[in-house]
Amino acid sequence: MGWANESFAAGAWSDAIYHSYNVFISSAKALLLDKNVNSSTHGGIIREFDSRYIETGEFNVDGSFNDLVLEINKHEPSEEFAKTYLAKASDFLAAVKIKREELVQS
Repeated sequence: MGWANESFAAGAWSDAIYHSYNVFISSAKALLLDKNVNSSTHGGIIREFDSRYIETGEFNVDGSFNDLVLEINKHEPSEEFAKTYLAKASDFLAAVKIKREELVQS
């Protein structure tokens, strides 16, 4: 997340978007590991997160995780998209941290 924020602050929209994408993937993988799901591809992580967290209602996002993460493929690397995507990645990371804390406590 730090690299995404630094890139955005420097006006490097493509880098900010790329690092935001990695926040989504890394955060989802962390939660999947709690369920002993070790997927080694981005596509696998996205599919598994949708099936094990989103479709079960255990974790909520607007739509599917697939749609959220792969929004990157539908936009040019503009300041506006970088800002929006970065905010979504930040919100997702915060929600993952809360979920992770709940899992550790139980």
